[in-house]
Amino acid sequence: MLILFRCLLLFILAIGSAHAQVRTAVVSGNWSVPATWGGIVPGVEEDATIPAGLVVTLNTNVECGSILVEGRLTVERTNLTLLCDTLQVQGLNAVFEVGAATNRFLQNFTLTLKGLSTETGTMGAKFLGAHNGGTLEIHGRDRVEWTHLGSNAAVGATSLTLATAVDWVAGDVIMVTSSRKDWAEAETRTITNVIGNTVFFSRTAWCGTPSIAPSPFTARSPRWWKIISATTISVTAFFWKTAQSVST
Repeated sequence: MLILFRCLLLFILAIGSAHAQVRTAVVSGNWSVPATWGGIVPGVEEDATIPAGLVVTLNTNVECGSILVEGRLTVERTNLTLLCDTLQVQGLNAVFEVGAATNRFLQNFTLTLKGLSTETGTMGAKFLGAHNGGTLEIHGRDRVEWTHLGSNAAVGATSLTLATAVDWVAGDVIMVTSSRKDWAEAETRTITNVIGNTVFFSRTAWCGTPSIAPSPFTARSPRWWKIISATTISVTAFFWKTAQSVST
Protein backbone atom coordinates (compact mmCIF):
# COMPACT_ATOMS: atom_id res chain seq x y z
CA MET A 1 0.00 0.00 0.00
CA LEU A 2 1.36 3.37 -1.00
CA ILE A 3 2.26 5.75 1.77
CA LEU A 4 2.50 9.13 0.10
CA PHE A 5 2.44 12.37 2.00
CA ARG A 6 2.06 15.70 0.24
CA CYS A 7 2.10 18.24 2.99
CA LEU A 8 1.01 21.78 2.21
CA LEU A 9 1.21 23.03 5.78
CA LEU A 10 4.21 25.15 6.63
CA PHE A 11 6.55 23.46 9.05
CA ILE A 12 9.26 25.60 10.60
CA LEU A 13 12.63 23.91 10.81
CA ALA A 14 13.99 23.72 14.32
CA ILE A 15 16.78 26.22 14.82
CA GLY A 16 20.11 24.63 15.64
CA SER A 17 23.43 26.10 16.59
CA ALA A 18 24.13 29.44 14.96
CA HIS A 19 27.62 28.19 14.16
CA ALA A 20 26.65 24.86 12.56
CA GLN A 21 28.57 24.16 9.36
CA VAL A 22 26.31 23.56 6.35
CA ARG A 23 27.44 21.13 3.66
CA THR A 24 25.58 21.49 0.36
CA ALA A 25 25.50 18.84 -2.36
CA VAL A 26 26.90 20.15 -5.64
CA VAL A 27 26.24 17.10 -7.84
CA SER A 28 24.04 14.02 -7.69
CA GLY A 29 25.69 10.98 -6.16
CA ASN A 30 26.20 8.82 -3.09
CA TRP A 31 26.21 10.46 0.33
CA SER A 32 29.54 8.87 1.25
CA VAL A 33 31.39 10.33 -1.77
CA PRO A 34 33.18 13.64 -0.96
CA ALA A 35 32.67 14.89 -4.53
CA THR A 36 28.89 14.85 -3.96
CA TRP A 37 29.43 17.59 -1.36
CA GLY A 38 32.11 19.54 -3.12
CA GLY A 39 34.93 17.78 -1.31
CA ILE A 40 33.79 17.23 2.30
CA VAL A 41 31.06 14.84 3.48
CA PRO A 42 28.78 16.30 6.21
CA GLY A 43 30.20 15.61 9.66
CA VAL A 44 28.51 14.49 12.88
CA GLU A 45 27.10 17.91 13.83
CA GLU A 46 27.15 19.52 10.39
CA ASP A 47 23.93 20.32 8.55
CA ALA A 48 23.30 18.97 5.04
CA THR A 49 21.37 20.55 2.17
CA ILE A 50 20.34 18.81 -1.04
CA PRO A 51 19.37 21.53 -3.58
CA ALA A 52 16.54 21.21 -6.08
CA GLY A 53 17.44 19.09 -9.09
CA LEU A 54 19.99 16.93 -7.29
CA VAL A 55 19.60 13.32 -6.12
CA VAL A 56 21.65 12.04 -3.19
CA THR A 57 21.61 8.35 -2.28
CA LEU A 58 22.07 7.44 1.37
CA ASN A 59 24.45 4.51 0.92
CA THR A 60 26.08 4.35 4.36
CA ASN A 61 25.23 4.82 8.02
CA VAL A 62 25.18 8.56 8.71
CA GLU A 63 25.18 10.92 11.68
CA CYS A 64 24.86 14.63 10.97
CA GLY A 65 23.01 17.78 12.04
CA SER A 66 19.81 18.85 10.31
CA ILE A 67 18.97 17.79 6.76
CA LEU A 68 17.14 20.01 4.29
CA VAL A 69 15.93 18.22 1.15
CA GLU A 70 14.93 20.43 -1.75
CA GLY A 71 15.92 17.80 -4.34
CA ARG A 72 15.71 14.07 -3.59
CA LEU A 73 17.18 11.93 -0.81
CA THR A 74 16.90 8.21 -1.56
CA VAL A 75 17.76 5.40 0.83
CA GLU A 76 19.80 2.60 -0.75
CA ARG A 77 18.32 -0.89 -0.49
CA THR A 78 20.44 -2.21 2.33
CA ASN A 79 20.29 -2.12 6.15
CA LEU A 80 21.10 1.47 7.13
CA THR A 81 20.74 4.00 9.93
CA LEU A 82 20.43 7.79 9.77
CA LEU A 83 20.93 9.90 12.89
CA CYS A 84 20.15 13.60 12.48
CA ASP A 85 18.62 16.55 14.32
CA THR A 86 15.72 17.09 11.89
CA LEU A 87 14.80 16.06 8.36
CA GLN A 88 12.80 18.59 6.34
CA VAL A 89 11.54 18.03 2.79
CA GLN A 90 10.74 21.34 1.12
CA GLY A 91 9.40 22.20 -2.33
CA LEU A 92 7.19 20.78 -5.06
CA ASN A 93 9.83 18.38 -6.39
CA ALA A 94 11.46 17.60 -3.05
CA VAL A 95 11.30 13.94 -2.02
CA PHE A 96 12.55 11.72 0.80
CA GLU A 97 12.28 8.20 -0.59
CA VAL A 98 12.49 4.80 1.05
CA GLY A 99 11.38 2.17 -1.45
CA ALA A 100 8.79 2.59 -4.20
CA ALA A 101 5.17 1.58 -4.70
CA THR A 102 6.16 -0.96 -7.34
CA ASN A 103 9.36 -2.08 -5.60
CA ARG A 104 8.94 -2.06 -1.85
CA PHE A 105 11.73 -1.60 0.67
CA LEU A 106 12.43 -5.00 2.26
CA GLN A 107 15.51 -4.08 4.26
CA ASN A 108 15.96 -2.39 7.64
CA PHE A 109 16.22 1.39 7.82
CA THR A 110 16.17 3.39 11.06
CA LEU A 111 15.95 7.17 11.25
CA THR A 112 16.64 8.64 14.70
CA LEU A 113 16.07 12.33 15.41
CA LYS A 114 18.44 13.77 18.01
CA GLY A 115 17.78 17.52 18.14
CA LEU A 116 18.39 19.14 21.54
CA SER A 117 15.80 21.05 23.57
CA THR A 118 17.93 24.17 23.13
CA GLU A 119 17.33 23.89 19.37
CA THR A 120 13.55 24.05 19.68
CA GLY A 121 11.54 25.60 16.85
CA THR A 122 7.83 25.60 16.01
CA MET A 123 7.88 21.85 15.33
CA GLY A 124 10.04 21.02 18.35
CA ALA A 125 13.63 19.95 18.77
CA LYS A 126 13.39 16.98 16.42
CA PHE A 127 11.05 16.17 13.54
CA LEU A 128 10.49 14.61 10.15
CA GLY A 129 8.38 17.06 8.15
CA ALA A 130 7.44 18.26 4.68
CA HIS A 131 5.92 21.45 3.33
CA ASN A 132 5.33 23.50 0.18
CA GLY A 133 4.53 20.29 -1.72
CA GLY A 134 7.42 18.24 -0.34
CA THR A 135 6.84 14.48 -0.47
CA LEU A 136 7.65 11.60 1.85
CA GLU A 137 7.48 8.27 0.00
CA ILE A 138 7.87 5.30 2.31
CA HIS A 139 6.98 1.87 0.97
CA GLY A 140 7.50 -1.23 3.10
CA ARG A 141 5.86 -4.62 3.23
CA ASP A 142 2.15 -4.19 2.60
CA ARG A 143 0.46 -4.49 6.00
CA VAL A 144 -2.64 -3.13 7.70
CA GLU A 145 -1.65 0.40 8.73
CA TRP A 146 -4.49 1.48 10.99
CA THR A 147 -8.01 0.73 12.09
CA HIS A 148 -10.79 2.07 14.33
CA LEU A 149 -11.62 0.48 17.64
CA GLY A 150 -14.53 -1.93 17.66
CA SER A 151 -15.47 -1.05 21.24
CA ASN A 152 -14.60 1.52 23.89
CA ALA A 153 -11.09 1.61 25.39
CA ALA A 154 -11.25 1.80 29.19
CA VAL A 155 -8.57 2.93 31.61
CA GLY A 156 -6.57 -0.07 32.82
CA ALA A 157 -7.45 -2.23 29.82
CA THR A 158 -4.82 -4.70 28.65
CA SER A 159 -6.49 -5.35 25.31
CA LEU A 160 -8.31 -3.56 22.49
CA THR A 161 -11.08 -4.87 20.29
CA LEU A 162 -10.60 -3.58 16.76
CA ALA A 163 -13.20 -2.84 14.12
CA THR A 164 -11.42 -4.93 11.49
CA ALA A 165 -9.00 -7.83 11.32
CA VAL A 166 -5.29 -6.96 11.21
CA ASP A 167 -2.08 -8.78 10.36
CA TRP A 168 -0.22 -7.50 13.43
CA VAL A 169 1.73 -9.98 15.58
CA ALA A 170 3.25 -10.24 19.04
CA GLY A 171 6.17 -7.85 19.38
CA ASP A 172 4.67 -5.21 17.10
CA VAL A 173 4.28 -1.72 18.55
CA ILE A 174 1.15 0.32 17.85
CA MET A 175 0.02 3.80 18.81
CA VAL A 176 -3.48 4.53 20.07
CA THR A 177 -4.72 8.08 19.50
CA SER A 178 -7.40 9.96 21.39
CA SER A 179 -10.68 11.20 19.93
CA ARG A 180 -10.09 14.45 21.84
CA LYS A 181 -7.10 15.34 19.63
CA ASP A 182 -4.86 15.99 22.63
CA TRP A 183 -1.22 15.31 21.73
CA ALA A 184 -0.57 14.14 25.27
CA GLU A 185 -3.15 11.38 24.87
CA ALA A 186 -1.35 9.32 22.24
CA GLU A 187 0.04 6.13 23.74
CA THR A 188 2.16 3.30 22.39
CA ARG A 189 1.71 -0.36 23.30
CA THR A 190 3.70 -3.49 22.49
CA ILE A 191 1.44 -6.32 21.37
CA THR A 192 1.77 -9.58 23.31
CA ASN A 193 -0.91 -11.54 21.46
CA VAL A 194 -3.57 -11.22 18.77
CA ILE A 195 -6.76 -13.29 18.77
CA GLY A 196 -9.22 -12.46 16.03
CA ASN A 197 -9.91 -8.72 16.20
CA THR A 198 -8.50 -8.37 19.72
CA VAL A 199 -4.94 -7.29 20.48
CA PHE A 200 -3.38 -7.76 23.93
CA PHE A 201 -0.67 -5.77 25.78
CA SER A 202 1.33 -6.01 28.98
CA ARG A 203 0.94 -2.30 29.90
CA THR A 204 -2.30 -0.74 31.10
CA ALA A 205 -3.97 2.71 31.41
CA TRP A 206 -5.34 5.00 28.72
CA CYS A 207 -4.75 8.71 29.25
CA GLY A 208 -6.89 8.80 32.39
CA THR A 209 -10.09 8.72 30.33
CA PRO A 210 -12.69 6.27 31.73
CA SER A 211 -14.07 5.37 28.33
CA ILE A 212 -13.47 6.59 24.79
CA ALA A 213 -15.91 6.03 21.95
CA PRO A 214 -14.62 3.72 19.20
CA SER A 215 -15.54 5.69 16.07
CA PRO A 216 -12.88 8.44 16.15
CA PHE A 217 -10.46 6.43 18.26
CA THR A 218 -7.80 4.78 16.14
CA ALA A 219 -4.92 2.36 16.48
CA ARG A 220 -1.95 2.86 14.18
CA SER A 221 0.01 -0.11 12.97
CA PRO A 222 3.72 -0.93 13.34
CA ARG A 223 4.39 0.49 9.88
CA TRP A 224 3.76 3.92 11.36
CA TRP A 225 5.32 3.73 14.75
CA LYS A 226 8.24 1.37 15.32
CA ILE A 227 10.73 -0.96 13.77
CA ILE A 228 9.17 -4.39 13.60
CA SER A 229 11.17 -6.54 11.22
CA ALA A 230 13.50 -6.42 8.27
CA THR A 231 10.48 -6.25 5.99
CA THR A 232 8.52 -3.54 7.75
CA ILE A 233 8.84 0.18 7.25
CA SER A 234 7.45 2.75 9.63
CA VAL A 235 7.35 6.39 10.59
CA THR A 236 7.43 7.28 14.26
CA ALA A 237 5.26 10.15 15.47
CA PHE A 238 5.26 12.10 12.23
CA PHE A 239 3.40 15.09 13.63
CA TRP A 240 3.87 14.60 17.39
CA LYS A 241 5.90 16.88 19.63
CA THR A 242 7.34 13.88 21.44
CA ALA A 243 8.73 12.35 18.25
CA GLN A 244 12.25 11.00 18.69
CA SER A 245 12.82 8.37 16.05
CA VAL A 246 11.65 7.09 12.72
CA SER A 247 12.26 3.48 11.88
CA THR A 248 11.68 1.08 9.05
